Amino acid sequence: MTKSSGIFQLLRSWARRDDGSTAVEFSMVGVGFILLLFGILELGRFAWTTNVVDYAVDEAARYAILHEDATDFEIEDYAKDRLKDYFVPETALNLNIENTSVSGVDFIEISGSYHFTSMTSGLLPAGLSAIDLNVTSRRPVYSYD
Repeated sequence: MTKSSGIFQLLRSWARRDDGSTAVEFSMVGVGFILLLFGILELGRFAWTTNVVDYAVDEAARYAILHEDATDFEIEDYAKDRLKDYFVPETALNLNIENTSVSGVDFIEISGSYHFTSMTSGLLPAGLSAIDLNVTSRRPVYSYD
């Protein structure tokens, strides 16, 4: 028996063994599964944040109608309080409040912009790690005089 045939026998015995094959298979499939799991969680978080921002801006418009003497700061503070109620950070919300009139009907229009930052920003391309959500609520202002 030569030295080279001994090496071939050793390699053949290693090729027949399946010790550790489960760990190798999991390492191939597990990474994709974990990325899919984080993607689903992040998509759910994005949908939640979108709905909460829409709700907060809509409630701020409703608050502005019911409290005609409210200042822009009070309306914005009310919207940010609605975000806090649903565990969404309020610091990224910017509101623009306008009073408009169309065909003799007065409206209050509140536009909200929210800067959504992904928790998995290190795994995503630069353009997808932060998204601006834009929401507008327009309500007629009724005069009860």
